[in-house]
Amino acid sequence: MQDLILSKTLPLTATRQDLDRAGGEMAAVLARELGRRRASYRELYLEATAEDGETGASRLFPRPQGPEKIPWHIRGLLAGLPVTSPLTGLTVRLGGCSPAALEQLTFTGMTVDPLKRALEKVNPVHGVVPLSSLAADRREEMLSFYDPFRQRI
Repeated sequence: MQDLILSKTLPLTATRQDLDRAGGEMAAVLARELGRRRASYRELYLEATAEDGETGASRLFPRPQGPEKIPWHIRGLLAGLPVTSPLTGLTVRLGGCSPAALEQLTFTGMTVDPLKRALEKVNPVHGVVPLSSLAADRREEMLSFYDPFRQRI
């Protein structure tokens, strides 16, 4: 999947607030496009063009990140960006784009596998929760009661 790149030209009188506003607008556009593609990203690159040269920041993530995290990550990179002269442009590139893995979450917000692994580590020592209680979640239990052949129309 291709990287997403978005550039914006800033006026010479741009302040830090203008930079933050431009970053927020770019984050919204990128998040919308990434959500439309149902994709995730693993690399974020930020380049700022100033009168005296270019400066940039980047961040690599160990796991794929969803579109909802783009504004936070861009805001964090912008906060640490060293700005010594007026900026004339801003470019954001999302790299390592791949189709998002869709997982159904449980009541706790975690997928079942990490929860089971955590309990397998804790149970031998403390005996907290019997692992058999994690066999099926409520949705699967309710679906087991449904019989399409007995349904009346």
